[in-house]
Formats: sequence, structure tokens, C-alpha cells
Amino acid sequence: MANNVEIGISWKCKCDLDLYARAVPKAQVLYYAEPLSEHGQYWKDYRDAPDATKGYETISFNVPLDLKTLLIAINFYEGDAPQGVSGEIHLSVDGQVYASAFQIKATKGNQGKDIVGTVNSGRSTTHSILIDPLHIVGLK
Repeated sequence: MANNVEIGISWKCKCDLDLYARAVPKAQVLYYAEPLSEHGQYWKDYRDAPDATKGYETISFNVPLDLKTLLIAINFYEGDAPQGVSGEIHLSVDGQVYASAFQIKATKGNQGKDIVGTVNSGRSTTHSILIDPLHIVGLK
């Protein structure tokens, strides 16, 4: 079990990405419109690239988590990115920070139209990607 888990994303385009995370299967998904649950909190919705301010769109959890069942998703919500969107995801576990790059191939945001399907199906799309926490910490 992982304690004090925090997830943050940063990206490099004049666009809006949204971070989604679910502590355990069937739990509430945390994101900008559902910022609080019994498991954690969504902290900040950046509507433009937070890398300019060295910020991260962040979700933290206040319960121990199994990284194998932690769901993390990112959606390209709004804006244009002719080359797609690249960014970095940070996963902090008990103060130890791990980082990984991510890429979303879509060149234009989709207003979150496919994120529910991505979360429910467990499959990434052009606009919404799933991130494996075990990959970030180097266990996959």
C-alpha cells in the first residue's frame, strides 16, 4: 500500500488539460467538477499550461492506496496543439517523487467528450489517456 499519494501534471501548450484520478475501483473520480471525496482532493484547475508558473494540476489522496488499482487519466479538454500535447506527470508516494513524460496525440481539445468512456473502459483514446502508476514508479 502506498501512503501520502499525490499526482500532478504540467504541460507545454496554450491549451487546457484535465487530470482525473480514482483511488479504488467504483470510487468517485476526482477532477475539477468533483474536487472532494472520502479518499482525497483535487486542488487546482489550470486552464492554460501551468509550466510557466512551475505549477501542477494536482490531486492528493488521504488514504493508503494500491498503485495497481489507482486510476489516472488525462484529457485534452480545450485549445489547439498542432503537434499534439506533451507534458510531465509527477507521482509522489510518501514524499518520494517519480516523474514520467506523457503525450496526447490529438491536436484540438474535445471538451471532455470521451473521458467517461476512457475511465469506464480502461482504454485510452486520441484525446484521453490512461497513465499506469506502476510505470511512473518504475515497476513496469
